[in-house]
Amino acid sequence: NLLQTYEGHTSYVHECRYVLEWDFATDKNPQTALGEGWIVTASADGTVRVWQKGLAIRILQPPQDFKLSSLRSGKSISLVVDPTRVMSESPAIHSAIPIPGEESRILVVPRSSIAFLVDLEGNVLHVYEAESPESEFFAASATSSVAYLASSTGNCLVFSLRKGKLLETIRGFAVDSTTKTNRDHRIAEISAMTHHPFKPSILAAFSNDKTQKKGILAVWK
Repeated sequence: NLLQTYEGHTSYVHECRYVLEWDFATDKNPQTALGEGWIVTASADGTVRVWQKGLAIRILQPPQDFKLSSLRSGKSISLVVDPTRVMSESPAIHSAIPIPGEESRILVVPRSSIAFLVDLEGNVLHVYEAESPESEFFAASATSSVAYLASSTGNCLVFSLRKGKLLETIRGFAVDSTTKTNRDHRIAEISAMTHHPFKPSILAAFSNDKTQKKGILAVWK
């Protein structure tokens, strides 16, 4: 049976995640834990919405003129926008990923050169930059400590979640993950990535790009 309908996004919903914040009645009896839940959605309309009991209690939208210098100066930055001031033309957001073990932190990844780590209040904790302002992040996945961001350059950038530091660049990630011939030197777009739930060193990726070999799911370790 249909329990509830969430309405508010003005374009396709790319991701939907359920987030729990646990309040343990006693440390010795975790079965008595009570969880208050949120729904977090990411959409092609350029927003992330935090829902509770069917109502959008918060709308997040990265500003188009976001300046990294503001965050580096220690200034507090929020992605929360008033519902009446949502920008109609903004990069689609394909990922809103709760961080395993700390679900109150969300990795927000627009189709742009900057990704954001935010809390459920919408405050920016860290940012992650692509190789250049012209690059775009196509897909993302995260463990409890590391973010993996697939770039339009065909590489996968590996960042420290807590420090925002680039740890590693996996080159040729798109080609290796799609077994694309790439005769025209075009990079196949990675559609999605995900980590193994119990083995965070294992990462799977696939592409819906029409130029890539069909039926391929690449698994990395």
